Amino acid sequence: MTAEQHSPRRRRFDLFGFEVFRGLLAGCTDDAFADVEAALASGGNVRGSRERRAVPGFLGRSAALSRGCADVGLETLAAELLGGPCVYLYGDASEIHGDTYWHSDTEAPDDDATRTAEGAPARLVKFVLYDMPLDGSNGALRLLPGSHRAPAAYPTADLAPEDLPAQVLPVEPGDVIAFDPRVRHAALGGVIRRQIAVAFARRPEHLAAQQQLMNLVMADKTVV
Repeated sequence: MTAEQHSPRRRRFDLFGFEVFRGLLAGCTDDAFADVEAALASGGNVRGSRERRAVPGFLGRSAALSRGCADVGLETLAAELLGGPCVYLYGDASEIHGDTYWHSDTEAPDDDATRTAEGAPARLVKFVLYDMPLDGSNGALRLLPGSHRAPAAYPTADLAPEDLPAQVLPVEPGDVIAFDPRVRHAALGGVIRRQIAVAFARRPEHLAAQQQLMNLVMADKTVV
């Protein structure tokens, strides 16, 4: 089956905005997060605050993560979920303290920030993994399935975070969550945890649109 065909995974991703891959990067997780620890300890090119410290460009700094992503064909998997050839956007790491409240990584009205030069919304997928087991009590990612279709239609700030009927995604180290960055998501009861995020976008057909997409700046790439 080619990436252009609608696999069951792609149909679920289109409809709900996420997919979970159990144990996908188990082979490199320990070494990759050891590299995260070393990068944070060094302080070089580390950004952020006490609540969230980020290591931009981490994929290029971790041979273990780079090998792991290549071994499992992460770009090919992105192409399957997005329905066509993809371009790499970023591979970052972060240390997160406490909760993150409901948001989409792209908050622009009508998704203007993710529209290509042709006027069609850009298709993105963000893969995340964590250094420890997480569930609903200690900071697992939770999201509102399908909210990527119209994130502005979900006024989550009007409700208490625990009152939203969200899908909680428990994970073990090595599990990978793929989600559309427009999906409204949060993490509650959060302990100190490390996250690695690798993002791809479907490749636009025209050169101008490719450049526009590569220059895309989301509100916070490293957020949960």
